[in-house]
Amino acid sequence: MKGALIFLLLLYWNSNFSQDTLIRSNLPPVLRNTKTLSAKQKQTRQILATSFQSGLITSSLLILNKYWYADFPKQPIASFNDSKEWLQIDKFGHVFSTYFEARASAAIWKWAGVDSRKSVVLGGLSAFAYQTSFEILDGYSAEYGFSWADMAANTFGAGIFMAQELFWNEQRIQPKISYSRQHYAPDLLPRIHQLYGKIGTERFLKDYNGQTHWLSFNLHSFAKKSTIPKWLNIAVGIGADGMLGGFENKWKDANNLPVTRYDIPRKRQFYLAPDLDFTKIKTTKKGVKILFHLLNLVKFPAPGVELTGGKLKVKMIAY
Repeated sequence: MKGALIFLLLLYWNSNFSQDTLIRSNLPPVLRNTKTLSAKQKQTRQILATSFQSGLITSSLLILNKYWYADFPKQPIASFNDSKEWLQIDKFGHVFSTYFEARASAAIWKWAGVDSRKSVVLGGLSAFAYQTSFEILDGYSAEYGFSWADMAANTFGAGIFMAQELFWNEQRIQPKISYSRQHYAPDLLPRIHQLYGKIGTERFLKDYNGQTHWLSFNLHSFAKKSTIPKWLNIAVGIGADGMLGGFENKWKDANNLPVTRYDIPRKRQFYLAPDLDFTKIKTTKKGVKILFHLLNLVKFPAPGVELTGGKLKVKMIAY
């Protein structure tokens, strides 16, 4: 989820493709009225769209290379099999990021005057290229390595957006995320700070024990003649707990002495809970529309059921 914070900025230009239009009320005046663009305006906007997204990729690479990878030695590009790392929760983070990057990028291409289907394809390919650039940096870092499992997750994230637009002309299934800051025993805090950081932003991005990833299904879109409220969704989620290392709960402490905590079980968690599609709630307020589209990134807190280790329990808030 290295690109998670950056793509949130892109979501200012998020789009409601089910109506085949940008959310023009959420855009500055210069970005509106794409249906009446002249050939010259289209050319200008397409140059701007290309330059903006290319610049975003380039600046992201430079920033990450300086602040994320600088402390690790370089190596000739090499792959690393991390398909079983972090109980795959990091892979769901890749799906989440690439999906919303694709959706935002497609909106930018649509603003630039590209027709709906082409903007969807360009958006998906742009997001895939964006995430691939991170994988290449990983490949040259001795700490990480190029991950084919990450690439598969990136492909799925872009693909689930593109497929729904091209076949349904709407987003019936949306990836979402929820997070709960975890509380750890005092003797584990040195390890937690090493792995996940101390401040809230670091914890949100790195602490996979606190993340739950969801696929939220809009019920009305699958039964359009029904009386189901258009804003009502049902979401299935996956999370994990007890992870103090990528593959196992084993590490070396500050004195380079081995530590094993196999007494703490690593376990997957599965959830089912109702959700809201905020974009289906009608409003004429521009600021509220922007807020609703940003809120749609996050699973709405609601009661649900959790399945962990074969045990089913009801949760007052499923996250």
